[in-house]
Amino acid sequence: MGLIVILFISGYCSAESSNPTQKIKVGETQKQTNKSGWQYANWGMTAEQIVEASHGKARAVFGEEQRNKSNPYYFDCLAVSDFKTGPFEFDVSFRAKLNETTLNSVYLSLRNTNQYEELKDSLASKYGQGVTSIKGKQITTSWQTKSEVIELVDIRDALRFVSLTYSKRVYGPRGLDL
Repeated sequence: MGLIVILFISGYCSAESSNPTQKIKVGETQKQTNKSGWQYANWGMTAEQIVEASHGKARAVFGEEQRNKSNPYYFDCLAVSDFKTGPFEFDVSFRAKLNETTLNSVYLSLRNTNQYEELKDSLASKYGQGVTSIKGKQITTSWQTKSEVIELVDIRDALRFVSLTYSKRVYGPRGLDL
């Protein structure tokens, strides 16, 4: 037990001391501690609120387009947008849990899949190393902040897909993630 505590304290101190001017928890950024969500969209927003908050960057989806961008077993797509940050360009889908109408995740599809390593390095510099798992042709790296779970997925098959998902972090009655 003592060894675990020493390792934890050592890891926390070294992570914190890498930037002594920052007084936030490891894996969080100042922007994230001020709000809960992604960019202009906060968890719990409706499609209309997302569009309004985006100032015209996002648009709500309906009918056939919504069905094509949704998964009938897991989620409904509320709105879509384009997003560019640094060298990275994404197609963005704002998602709600199946049969619900408020935002609980944001899915970003990287347009240039050859930028996977660069994107992973960028995320690691912002959130820390992350936890990586490999299942067949899929590589998943995930990070957790106080209010989000972030997953970077690289699927290397006949076609390559690279996606980044920000999801609302959900806590159970004992404080454990659900």
